[in-house]
Amino acid sequence: MKKSNSKSNKVFVPIIIVLAILTIAVIALTVLVRMKGGHSSSAKEQSDTSVVEAVDSGTEVDFVEDYKLDDYASKAADGTQTTTGSAKMDDPNGYILPTSNSAELTDADLSGLTAQELTYARNEIYARYGYVFDSKELNDYFATKSWYTVNSAATDDSLSDLEKKNAEFIRIYQENNQLKYDVK
Repeated sequence: MKKSNSKSNKVFVPIIIVLAILTIAVIALTVLVRMKGGHSSSAKEQSDTSVVEAVDSGTEVDFVEDYKLDDYASKAADGTQTTTGSAKMDDPNGYILPTSNSAELTDADLSGLTAQELTYARNEIYARYGYVFDSKELNDYFATKSWYTVNSAATDDSLSDLEKKNAEFIRIYQENNQLKYDVK
């Protein structure tokens, strides 16, 4: 009898050791994933701040982000989700598309934005120059932005060729995707 009990112990002990190692590995992986997720949010907030500061100072930015209203998250140039447009709309220092004055926009930059966000993003290109809008809604919105200063001399000619191209690109994107938004 002792021999058969000894055989089952020889099989049973390694199984327990393997299960213990797997359990520890799962716990360690769970902790690592949670820690990494927490740090990416902080890094994103720092990244957003540096993008806005770089845009405000006229410094060239090395990456482009796309902001989405739905999940309060942004896409980095590599397509990974990190933070968003609605947040930028609510942030007095934020831009919906921070690099629309320095980088050519793509469909990926606009995907996920609402019709309202796209309209505001298109007009923020003009607002950077202090453009005074015919729309009370747009004037009221941009008046909440710390970077907006009214300049009654601003016209379409104030925009660079790249900014004109981006504004037109957003307009066509809205038209092609039935994302027209009528401002009041």
